[in-house]
Parts: sequence; C-alpha cells; structure tokens
Amino acid sequence: MNMKASEIDDEGNWHNGTEVIPLVGEVIPIPSFVTHKTDASEEAEILMLLQTKAYFEICPSCEQKLPDSQIVLATEHLFIMPVKCCDTIIWLQSQWGDIDREQYA
Repeated sequence: MNMKASEIDDEGNWHNGTEVIPLVGEVIPIPSFVTHKTDASEEAEILMLLQTKAYFEICPSCEQKLPDSQIVLATEHLFIMPVKCCDTIIWLQSQWGDIDREQYA
C-alpha cells in the first residue's frame, strides 16, 4: 500500500486510481523510518479521523498555512497527516498516550 497525500481526501478516503477506500478501520503498514523511532508495530489500524485546525495552522513540512479542512488519521500510537500543500504524509507520535478505542466507539 503506497499512498500519496494528494490521494487522500478530506473525509479520509484513499483514491488509489481504481477505487475509493475509506481508511478508518483499515490496517496499514507503518514505514520503517517511523517504526524504529516509536513503539508502534509494523502495521496499525486507523481508528479515527480528526480535524487538525485546533492543533496545526502551519504545515510542519513546508510551513505553508494549512486549510481548515486538513485532517489527521489516528492510530493507537501515531497520527498520520496527509498534507496536500507539499504532497507529504507526516507521521507524528501521539503525545497524549494511547488512544482509548472505547471512548470513540
């Protein structure tokens, strides 16, 4: 599964060229450059979609202003931010500890 940020829409769907796949509930591979820096496993389930406007105003990669529609996909240990301004997927380790699945079920 090789995704680009530009292929992920504001509702958390991956447009892979042949189909549209809702990412919430999907298990995705975590790149090796991420897994050696965190305690996350090599795969993670996307648990929920969050809006980033309360947390980020500027892209951490290219420093452009982010749109209000910018999303973050949350796993148990990681946040995945597909930013379109520089077509980059930014991987962030959760600073709030593990996400409680039951709280958002």
